[in-house]
Amino acid sequence: MKNVSEAEKLVNKVVTVKSFALKVRPYIEEHKRVVISNISPFVPNQVIVSALQNKGIVPVSGIQQIQAGATKPGREHILSFRRQVYIKEEDEDKLPSNIRIQHDNVNYWIYVSTDSLSCYNCQQKGYAARQCPEPKKINEF
Repeated sequence: MKNVSEAEKLVNKVVTVKSFALKVRPYIEEHKRVVISNISPFVPNQVIVSALQNKGIVPVSGIQQIQAGATKPGREHILSFRRQVYIKEEDEDKLPSNIRIQHDNVNYWIYVSTDSLSCYNCQQKGYAARQCPEPKKINEF
């Protein structure tokens, strides 16, 4: 692109490259990526969307499967038990670490996470435990 204004004109439009339709997204993501783990490929996306909406979270994108990363020829199509979706940044605080869903009379526990750092020591967001200003907590069993 010659300049920023030309690039901004393409944002949220669909561009076709070699017969593939691609939606142009902004370079700087304004939303939070959420990874949903432990989700069977048989569970429809709408079940997950409903569970998020019950928590007051409305996805701003569709749910996408994450490939398993199989590298052997003929196995590239294999999907993992993970999916991703984007939500509004302000909804990140509403995300629980896990959600129980039901599909075809079977209960599933799914786990949600974002790319945000959080401290395992004090539970605060924004830094890892090695940078925690509080004294290290010792687990007592």
